Amino acid sequence: MVTHSEMLASLNCQGEVHLFVGVSPLAYTRAQTVLANGATPIVITHTTEQEKIPRGLVRLEDEKKVKILRRKFDVERDLVTLGREKCGQ
Repeated sequence: MVTHSEMLASLNCQGEVHLFVGVSPLAYTRAQTVLANGATPIVITHTTEQEKIPRGLVRLEDEKKVKILRRKFDVERDLVTLGREKCGQ
């Protein structure tokens, strides 16, 4: 049986773009962490139903802190046009 332990990492994310694919209650918390560390979160979600997107995340979008793209994730397009340079942008 293989067991896994949690890993703590310290990364300099300032100025980077972090892509979130899909939404959940955890997405808002992660977006706040990304913002607090100087990065820009972009959320891509196939749902267009406003009630399925966490209210806190919508509030951050209203404040122009987070961009939410309501469409399907396109790995070939999105990683090279929205992601950070190391991913091909």
